[in-house]
Amino acid sequence: RDEVIKIVMEQMEMKNADAEKSLDFVLPALADHGKINIEGIKWAIDMVKEAGVLKKEINLDKLLDERFYAK
Repeated sequence: RDEVIKIVMEQMEMKNADAEKSLDFVLPALADHGKINIEGIKWAIDMVKEAGVLKKEINLDKLLDERFYAK
């Protein structure tokens, strides 16, 4: 959790409290089987943008890395 919050703060230029709230908000959008729910992440980013917390565009290719999924 702490590492994710640190990354969110750096990559999204957020304050700690905003990053924590964002993480709590987005957790339900994540899949249960160890894979990221890309549509859920897109939805969460849109919600953060609408809330005015996100100040810049986010490239999902830089945010998500599926190379380490078990095959």
